[in-house]
Amino acid sequence: MPYYGFRLDQINSIYQRGKIMDSDIVTFAVTVNNEEHGAIVGRFNMSSGAQVPADVVTPDIPGKFGANLGGWVVGPIFVQDGDLVNLKYSGVNVSDSPPASDDEVAKYELPLLGAMYGAAAGELFGGIASAAAGLAGGFTGIVEKLLGYPNPSCNGVVFVDVLTYSAEALSRVAYGDSMGLFSACAFTKSYDDSATHDTSQCGHIAQTEITYSILNFGDLSMKGLRPYMWPRNSLAKGLRQFAPGQNTSMRSLVCT
Repeated sequence: MPYYGFRLDQINSIYQRGKIMDSDIVTFAVTVNNEEHGAIVGRFNMSSGAQVPADVVTPDIPGKFGANLGGWVVGPIFVQDGDLVNLKYSGVNVSDSPPASDDEVAKYELPLLGAMYGAAAGELFGGIASAAAGLAGGFTGIVEKLLGYPNPSCNGVVFVDVLTYSAEALSRVAYGDSMGLFSACAFTKSYDDSATHDTSQCGHIAQTEITYSILNFGDLSMKGLRPYMWPRNSLAKGLRQFAPGQNTSMRSLVCT
């Protein structure tokens, strides 16, 4: 049975969006057949020329198993024939009005996460789809409405995309040699914010490269997963030790 995951590897800021160092709220979410299967949210401080590996950034909202599997990882996800998997990610600069407390951080991050999941309102998924083509329209309008940007401001969408993979497409990815729990294939995509950037106010348009990997876990086993997820537990005591009082299966325990 095929199990997959998605990992944010690195953000390369060729040019930042604002005149001061960007503070980008980054969301990284996965849906299968429009059902939520995991998301990670955190803040990246980005200046022009910076290359920031995701695993050095501690998420404010972690994935279910992301930390165990090495950082910004959504998965394992069970994918079967006919499924459509969407990887959705965005980066929104808030450096011109940075949150002053954890409560304010949540007021920024939770609406953005809802927007990426398409859960906050019926219009959101369509908005994201249009924004993915050029960072214009839908998602930018949603972000401004949700966060209430001051005007003028260099806050705003730095990058956004929705990538769709069928089960067949995931099976045909050229994964590298297995390195323990999974094999991986990395992809890099380039973005700019020219459609929403005021150069007179904020200078050079933002240019960003996002590197992510698709992970192939193959046929999962509790033996293979235990050192990553439950390093202090022995499988000799069975699965119920991981979810006392519940009927358990490997899939229910390990899949997002």
